[in-house]
Amino acid sequence: MRCTGFLACLLMVAVPFSRAICAEDESAIEHKESLGLPKVPSRAAIQKDGESDTKIALWIQSFIEAKEKKANTELETLKKNVRAEEEARITAEKERRRRQDKFDQSWGTVGAGSSNGKRANLRLKLNFQIVEIETYRTLADTDRALQGVANEIAQGLSGLDRDGDGKLSADEYRDAGAVVVSTLRLFQNIDANADGMITEEELDSARRVPPNIAAAIRMGRDGASVANFKIKPFDADGNGVLDVDERKALTTAFVELAVRLGHDADFYKSIADSLSKAREIVAAKFADVEVAP
Repeated sequence: MRCTGFLACLLMVAVPFSRAICAEDESAIEHKESLGLPKVPSRAAIQKDGESDTKIALWIQSFIEAKEKKANTELETLKKNVRAEEEARITAEKERRRRQDKFDQSWGTVGAGSSNGKRANLRLKLNFQIVEIETYRTLADTDRALQGVANEIAQGLSGLDRDGDGKLSADEYRDAGAVVVSTLRLFQNIDANADGMITEEELDSARRVPPNIAAAIRMGRDGASVANFKIKPFDADGNGVLDVDERKALTTAFVELAVRLGHDADFYKSIADSLSKAREIVAAKFADVEVAP
């Protein structure tokens, strides 16, 4: 069967053995407890028509404007409810005074309370929050942590050549295979279902990878020990040995992955920072709102 891409070929070998990988292994990257983070558009979704800074700025502007529009709608509903409650209070006060006046006419005044039935304007201070900012910060932290794993593995692969012949064979080959099996998630997009939105569940899944090469070997050893296991697409001739060039290609794959993850981390951090600054500007509009009775 012909391989059409690195990940596609990798999956052909590793997926059948994925059950042997312990996703809950204690050595997996530590992840935060569920925080109820909202889902957010992925980098691919934001940059689907290009990577220009102008496009990103326009996306942030439209995102904030949509949030502001929703906040204003909710504020109008709040004002309407406040006014309705105040009108009900005034009506009740008028009725109380009517009954008091009628009682006074019949029995004389018994204690008098005065009220003009009006209240001063109500002032509200509202928080304008963009909870998606925390998701993007978590995304950036996740990509940065995964970048560290990819870098550590790229540096550690040369150490698998214990006899120093430049190749990976026998136990060395199986160790390299274990690393490939247990780090498949690193090569998959965080947006696992490719719907353009990243959820907290997808973030949790992305973090379930071994933190270093030693843990990767432990986690993937069973999957790489099955009969006729081959490290595709790197073991091109399927001879169970990674020669010098094949080993370098495997290392390069992890280096390139680390670079991509670093770029993603920078991107999501910039989105979070930009949204945070934009939120501060819009929040000022909701800092002191007056509601007339």
